[in-house]
Amino acid sequence: MSKKKSNEVLSVMKGLAISMIVIFHSGCPAWLFIFFSLFHISVFYFSMGYFFKKEYLENPMDFVKRKFKGLYLTFVKWQIAFILLHNFLASLHIYENQYSLSDIVRRCFVVCKLVPSELMLMPFWYIISAIMCLAVYFVIRYAVFLLKPKCENLLLTVFVACSMLFGVFLLESGFRTELYLESSFVLVYILFVGEMWHRYEEKIKMNAFVALFCFALLIVFSRFRGLSFVSQDFWGYWQYMVVTILGMYLVYYVSKRICKKERLKRIFIILGNDSLYILALHILAFKLVSFVKNLIYDDLTIKNMSDFTVILNYNGILWCCAYTIVGIAVPLVIMYFVEGIKQKSLRLINNLFSLHKR
Repeated sequence: MSKKKSNEVLSVMKGLAISMIVIFHSGCPAWLFIFFSLFHISVFYFSMGYFFKKEYLENPMDFVKRKFKGLYLTFVKWQIAFILLHNFLASLHIYENQYSLSDIVRRCFVVCKLVPSELMLMPFWYIISAIMCLAVYFVIRYAVFLLKPKCENLLLTVFVACSMLFGVFLLESGFRTELYLESSFVLVYILFVGEMWHRYEEKIKMNAFVALFCFALLIVFSRFRGLSFVSQDFWGYWQYMVVTILGMYLVYYVSKRICKKERLKRIFIILGNDSLYILALHILAFKLVSFVKNLIYDDLTIKNMSDFTVILNYNGILWCCAYTIVGIAVPLVIMYFVEGIKQKSLRLINNLFSLHKR
C-alpha cells in the first residue's frame, strides 16, 4: 500500500474513533457505551505506533522536540485557554463556580505539570497518557536499537511483554499516578501492535468474513463482561489484549471500505485530521443542545446546564443524535473560523514585513 493510501486509511480510522468518542459522551444507550469502550480510544494509540519511525531512534532529541510541541504544548495551551474562559462559562451556568485571580494563576502553573484542570477538557487525559506511553515505548525501542539483536522483533516483543507485566503488577498493587504512568506500561502493547501492523501491512489480508467475525466477538465481549479501558483484574488484561486486535482489524477494514467511497472518505479524513478540535470542544458544544433541551422541558432548570457531560433527563436516541451532530459540527466550524483568522493574520504580517523591506 502506498504511503498516501496508508495515511488516508489511518485518518479515516481516527475519524471513526473521534466520532465514537463523541457518541460515547452523548449519553448513548448502555450497550453502545460498553461496545465502544472496548476499542474506540485504542485507535489513537494504534496510530501513534503505526507512525513511529526508526529515524527517531537515531535522533532522540528530534523525537522529544516533536512530541513536546505536538502533545505537551497542545495540552498546556488548551488548558490555559479554558482556565481563562472559566469565569465567562460559569456566568453561562456551564460551570457551577467562579475562579478567583489566585485560582487562575495557580491552575495555570499546575497544568504545566501535566495535571488537568478543566472539566470541559476531561478527554485530554488521553494526551497525558499518550505522552507517558510514547516515553515508555521510546525507551523500549531505544534499548532494542542499542542492542542491535539479530532477532529484533523477538526482543521487542519480550520487552513489551515485560512492560505489560510490570504495569499489571503496579495496577494490581494499587499504585496510581496523576500521569497514568502505571497504565502506560500496559498500553504500550497497542503502540507495538500499531508498529507491527505498519511493518507487515501488505501481508495482512482484509476479509469481510473476518471483519464480521471480529464484530461478533466484540459484541460477545461487550455482552459477557463490560470492560474499562484497562480493567484492573487479570482476566480484564487478557481480554483487553484480545479486543484490541479485534477492534483494530474491524476499524481498519471499515476504514478501507470507506476509502473506496470518495465523498464519505473526505468527510472522515476531515474528522480524523481535525480530531484534536473535536476532542477539545465537543463537550462544550454539547451545551448548545442542553440549552435547547432546557427550553423544551419545564422541569429542567438553568442549573442543569452544568450537568456533565449532557443532561441525561429525557435522553432518548434523538437527543443522542443531536448531541453527536452538534458535538462534531460545532468544533469543526470553530476550527475553520480560527484557522481562517490565523491565515489572514499571517498574510497581513507578511505584507507588513514586505512593505517595511521595500
